[in-house]
Amino acid sequence: GAFDLAFQNYCHNEALVAEDICLQILEKYPDQPDTLHLVGIISHKMGKLGQAADLISRALEIKTKFPEAHNNLGTVFRDLGKLEEAIVCYQEAIFYHPEYDEAYYNLGNTYGQLADFSKAEESYRKAISLRPNFPEAYYNLGTIFENNFKLEEAEKYYKQAIALKPDFADAYNNLGIVLGDLRKLNESEICYKKIIALNSNFAEAYHNLGNNLEQQGKLKNAQMNYEKAIIIFYQSFNINNFLL
Repeated sequence: GAFDLAFQNYCHNEALVAEDICLQILEKYPDQPDTLHLVGIISHKMGKLGQAADLISRALEIKTKFPEAHNNLGTVFRDLGKLEEAIVCYQEAIFYHPEYDEAYYNLGNTYGQLADFSKAEESYRKAISLRPNFPEAYYNLGTIFENNFKLEEAEKYYKQAIALKPDFADAYNNLGIVLGDLRKLNESEICYKKIIALNSNFAEAYHNLGNNLEQQGKLKNAQMNYEKAIIIFYQSFNINNFLL
């Protein structure tokens, strides 16, 4: 049907085509909750946050038992900075779908923004129990432990994130920092070199590698990496300024 066509277009990054089909559906059937929800998602993707919140809220007025809509409304509220409202939405999503790993993950992110790290940890652990191969949840658990100076725990979770997602550059970077703080300088060096192999324009990795090599007394190599970090930073700065 028309909705399936709209959804297929959305999945193939044809958001404007999908939106047009949805609006045609809503002209005939203004209370179609799945269509209202999809238009809300498209509005969110386009940065129209207020409109997205209104559309998804309308969908939920018509169809209350709609966990995906509660979850997506939570993310809209989070992007609007309405964190308490976002938490309520994620909790509603979980109420209607108790094994909704993505909602637990989003709940963890929102508690993290509120600096309620014990509830964030609890939410991430629940997400992982429901989806054991969830690298982002392991990574975010690692950041909680790193920020609380529990470095061995942080190391463990970053390594689990990388095991599940071997090209996870941010996890390698944080793991490198943690290993450096634990004085495991050789392991830390390997992490930074792995990032650079994945992304040769990761300025922070060159800077951190320079710092690592300096601590090892490899001053010439350290200087080379610091210089590379500066070059990448200024290239990026100039490109961004040009684009503005």
